[in-house]
Amino acid sequence: MRNLAILLLLTACADTNDDTLTTEYSDVSSFEAAAMILRDKCGPCHTTGHAGGLTFSESNDMLYDRLVGVQSFSMNCEGEMLVEAGNPENSILYSKLTEPTCGSIMPPRKDGLPLLTDFDKNVIKYWIETGARPQ
Repeated sequence: MRNLAILLLLTACADTNDDTLTTEYSDVSSFEAAAMILRDKCGPCHTTGHAGGLTFSESNDMLYDRLVGVQSFSMNCEGEMLVEAGNPENSILYSKLTEPTCGSIMPPRKDGLPLLTDFDKNVIKYWIETGARPQ
């Protein structure tokens, strides 16, 4: 938990537009912080019945079970791991936010959709790098 707080503080200092996130995420686990970002920034499109198959509006337990150690079933990324614990570069979830190995970058660059900041991406990367634990 201490490492997450330090990461959040350093990242927020590097990007002054995100300082308020330091307090928002300082009392939660790295997974809870990642889940909040996924719900807030990805949830508007990733709802029940979404074409990509991922839904981010579920409980943390359900979200975790649908991401970690699960292979993608989407046509573009079939068979690749959504989240490979300890390895963000081999995790579709993270690569789709940075440099996709399959499909296109997310979120799509469309008017009105919330974009992920570098801070958001770093929180998700940190969660995956440190073992993608549920708590």
